[in-house]
Amino acid sequence: MSFHKIFNSASAKMLDILSQNQAADYSLTELSRLAGVSYRTAQRIFPTLIEHDLVKKTRSIGRADLYMINLDNPKMHALYHAVHGTAKYERIVGYG
Repeated sequence: MSFHKIFNSASAKMLDILSQNQAADYSLTELSRLAGVSYRTAQRIFPTLIEHDLVKKTRSIGRADLYMINLDNPKMHALYHAVHGTAKYERIVGYG
């Protein structure tokens, strides 16, 4: 299961990429490309993900800021485990 399958949005697509490799950080350009959303869409919605503390800035390289999923946030942590817990359940009972 993925965030996108549940929420069907560009935000969910980006959270999927960030949650697939929690130790990696991504620039907004790379994240939008991997998620399959336009860079402009990513620019528009990413501030909301930051504002709600779902993602966090990790560092800057040149002019690019890099971000990763924020599992220190209890809401993001619970959401992550709810989505991925559902995936485990689906594999066990043969759905998905």
